[in-house]
Amino acid sequence: MLRWPVSIGSRILVMAVLVYAFLAGFHTMDDPDMWWQLAHGRYLLTTGHIARTEVFSYTAPGAPWIYPVGNGLIFQLLYQAGGFRLLSLLSAAAGAFIAAVCIRRGGLLRYWMAAFAIPLVALTTTVRANLFTMVMAALFLEILWRAEADPPEANPSAAEKLLWLLPPLMLLWVNLHPGFIYGLAMVGGFTAWRVLLLRKNARRHPGEVRLPI
Repeated sequence: MLRWPVSIGSRILVMAVLVYAFLAGFHTMDDPDMWWQLAHGRYLLTTGHIARTEVFSYTAPGAPWIYPVGNGLIFQLLYQAGGFRLLSLLSAAAGAFIAAVCIRRGGLLRYWMAAFAIPLVALTTTVRANLFTMVMAALFLEILWRAEADPPEANPSAAEKLLWLLPPLMLLWVNLHPGFIYGLAMVGGFTAWRVLLLRKNARRHPGEVRLPI
């Protein structure tokens, strides 16, 4: 459940952060990665096949191609729906979404920290595949952080629902950008932390500890 601030001042600050993040996300579309990702999305839509070998480069034709195709498909669909104007909005929307995820359960300090971080976030959410890793990383951190802040012992059903979102999100992430390895690292770190807590509690209360996940 979303926990947005209730005071008028906090709401104004939240809206200011979100608008700032959205506007900061507008970029000149000059990143070279976007063009070949866009081309591979077009290749999938026109041929109905996922490229298994390099089909565009004259320097390495026929070389194995293993890059995720989901990003190019999204780029191409947005381009066909609204051209470069709509495609450019993806960067702005990603920045605003990341800001919303970061501040939705925070206080004034988190709002100001998010505002200061927006320029850096904007630099990493240009229209290219890396944009999806930034969005997914924010979601993973929010889910894992909330699962830690709201332990399953307090509300088992809510904790389980949150953590069960990770597998489908990871499946999506794998098909969008190789940065999904960061998601695996986050889950691994969270699991290691929970195991350490389990062992610590087991020493304090032997025979009364159950797995907290």
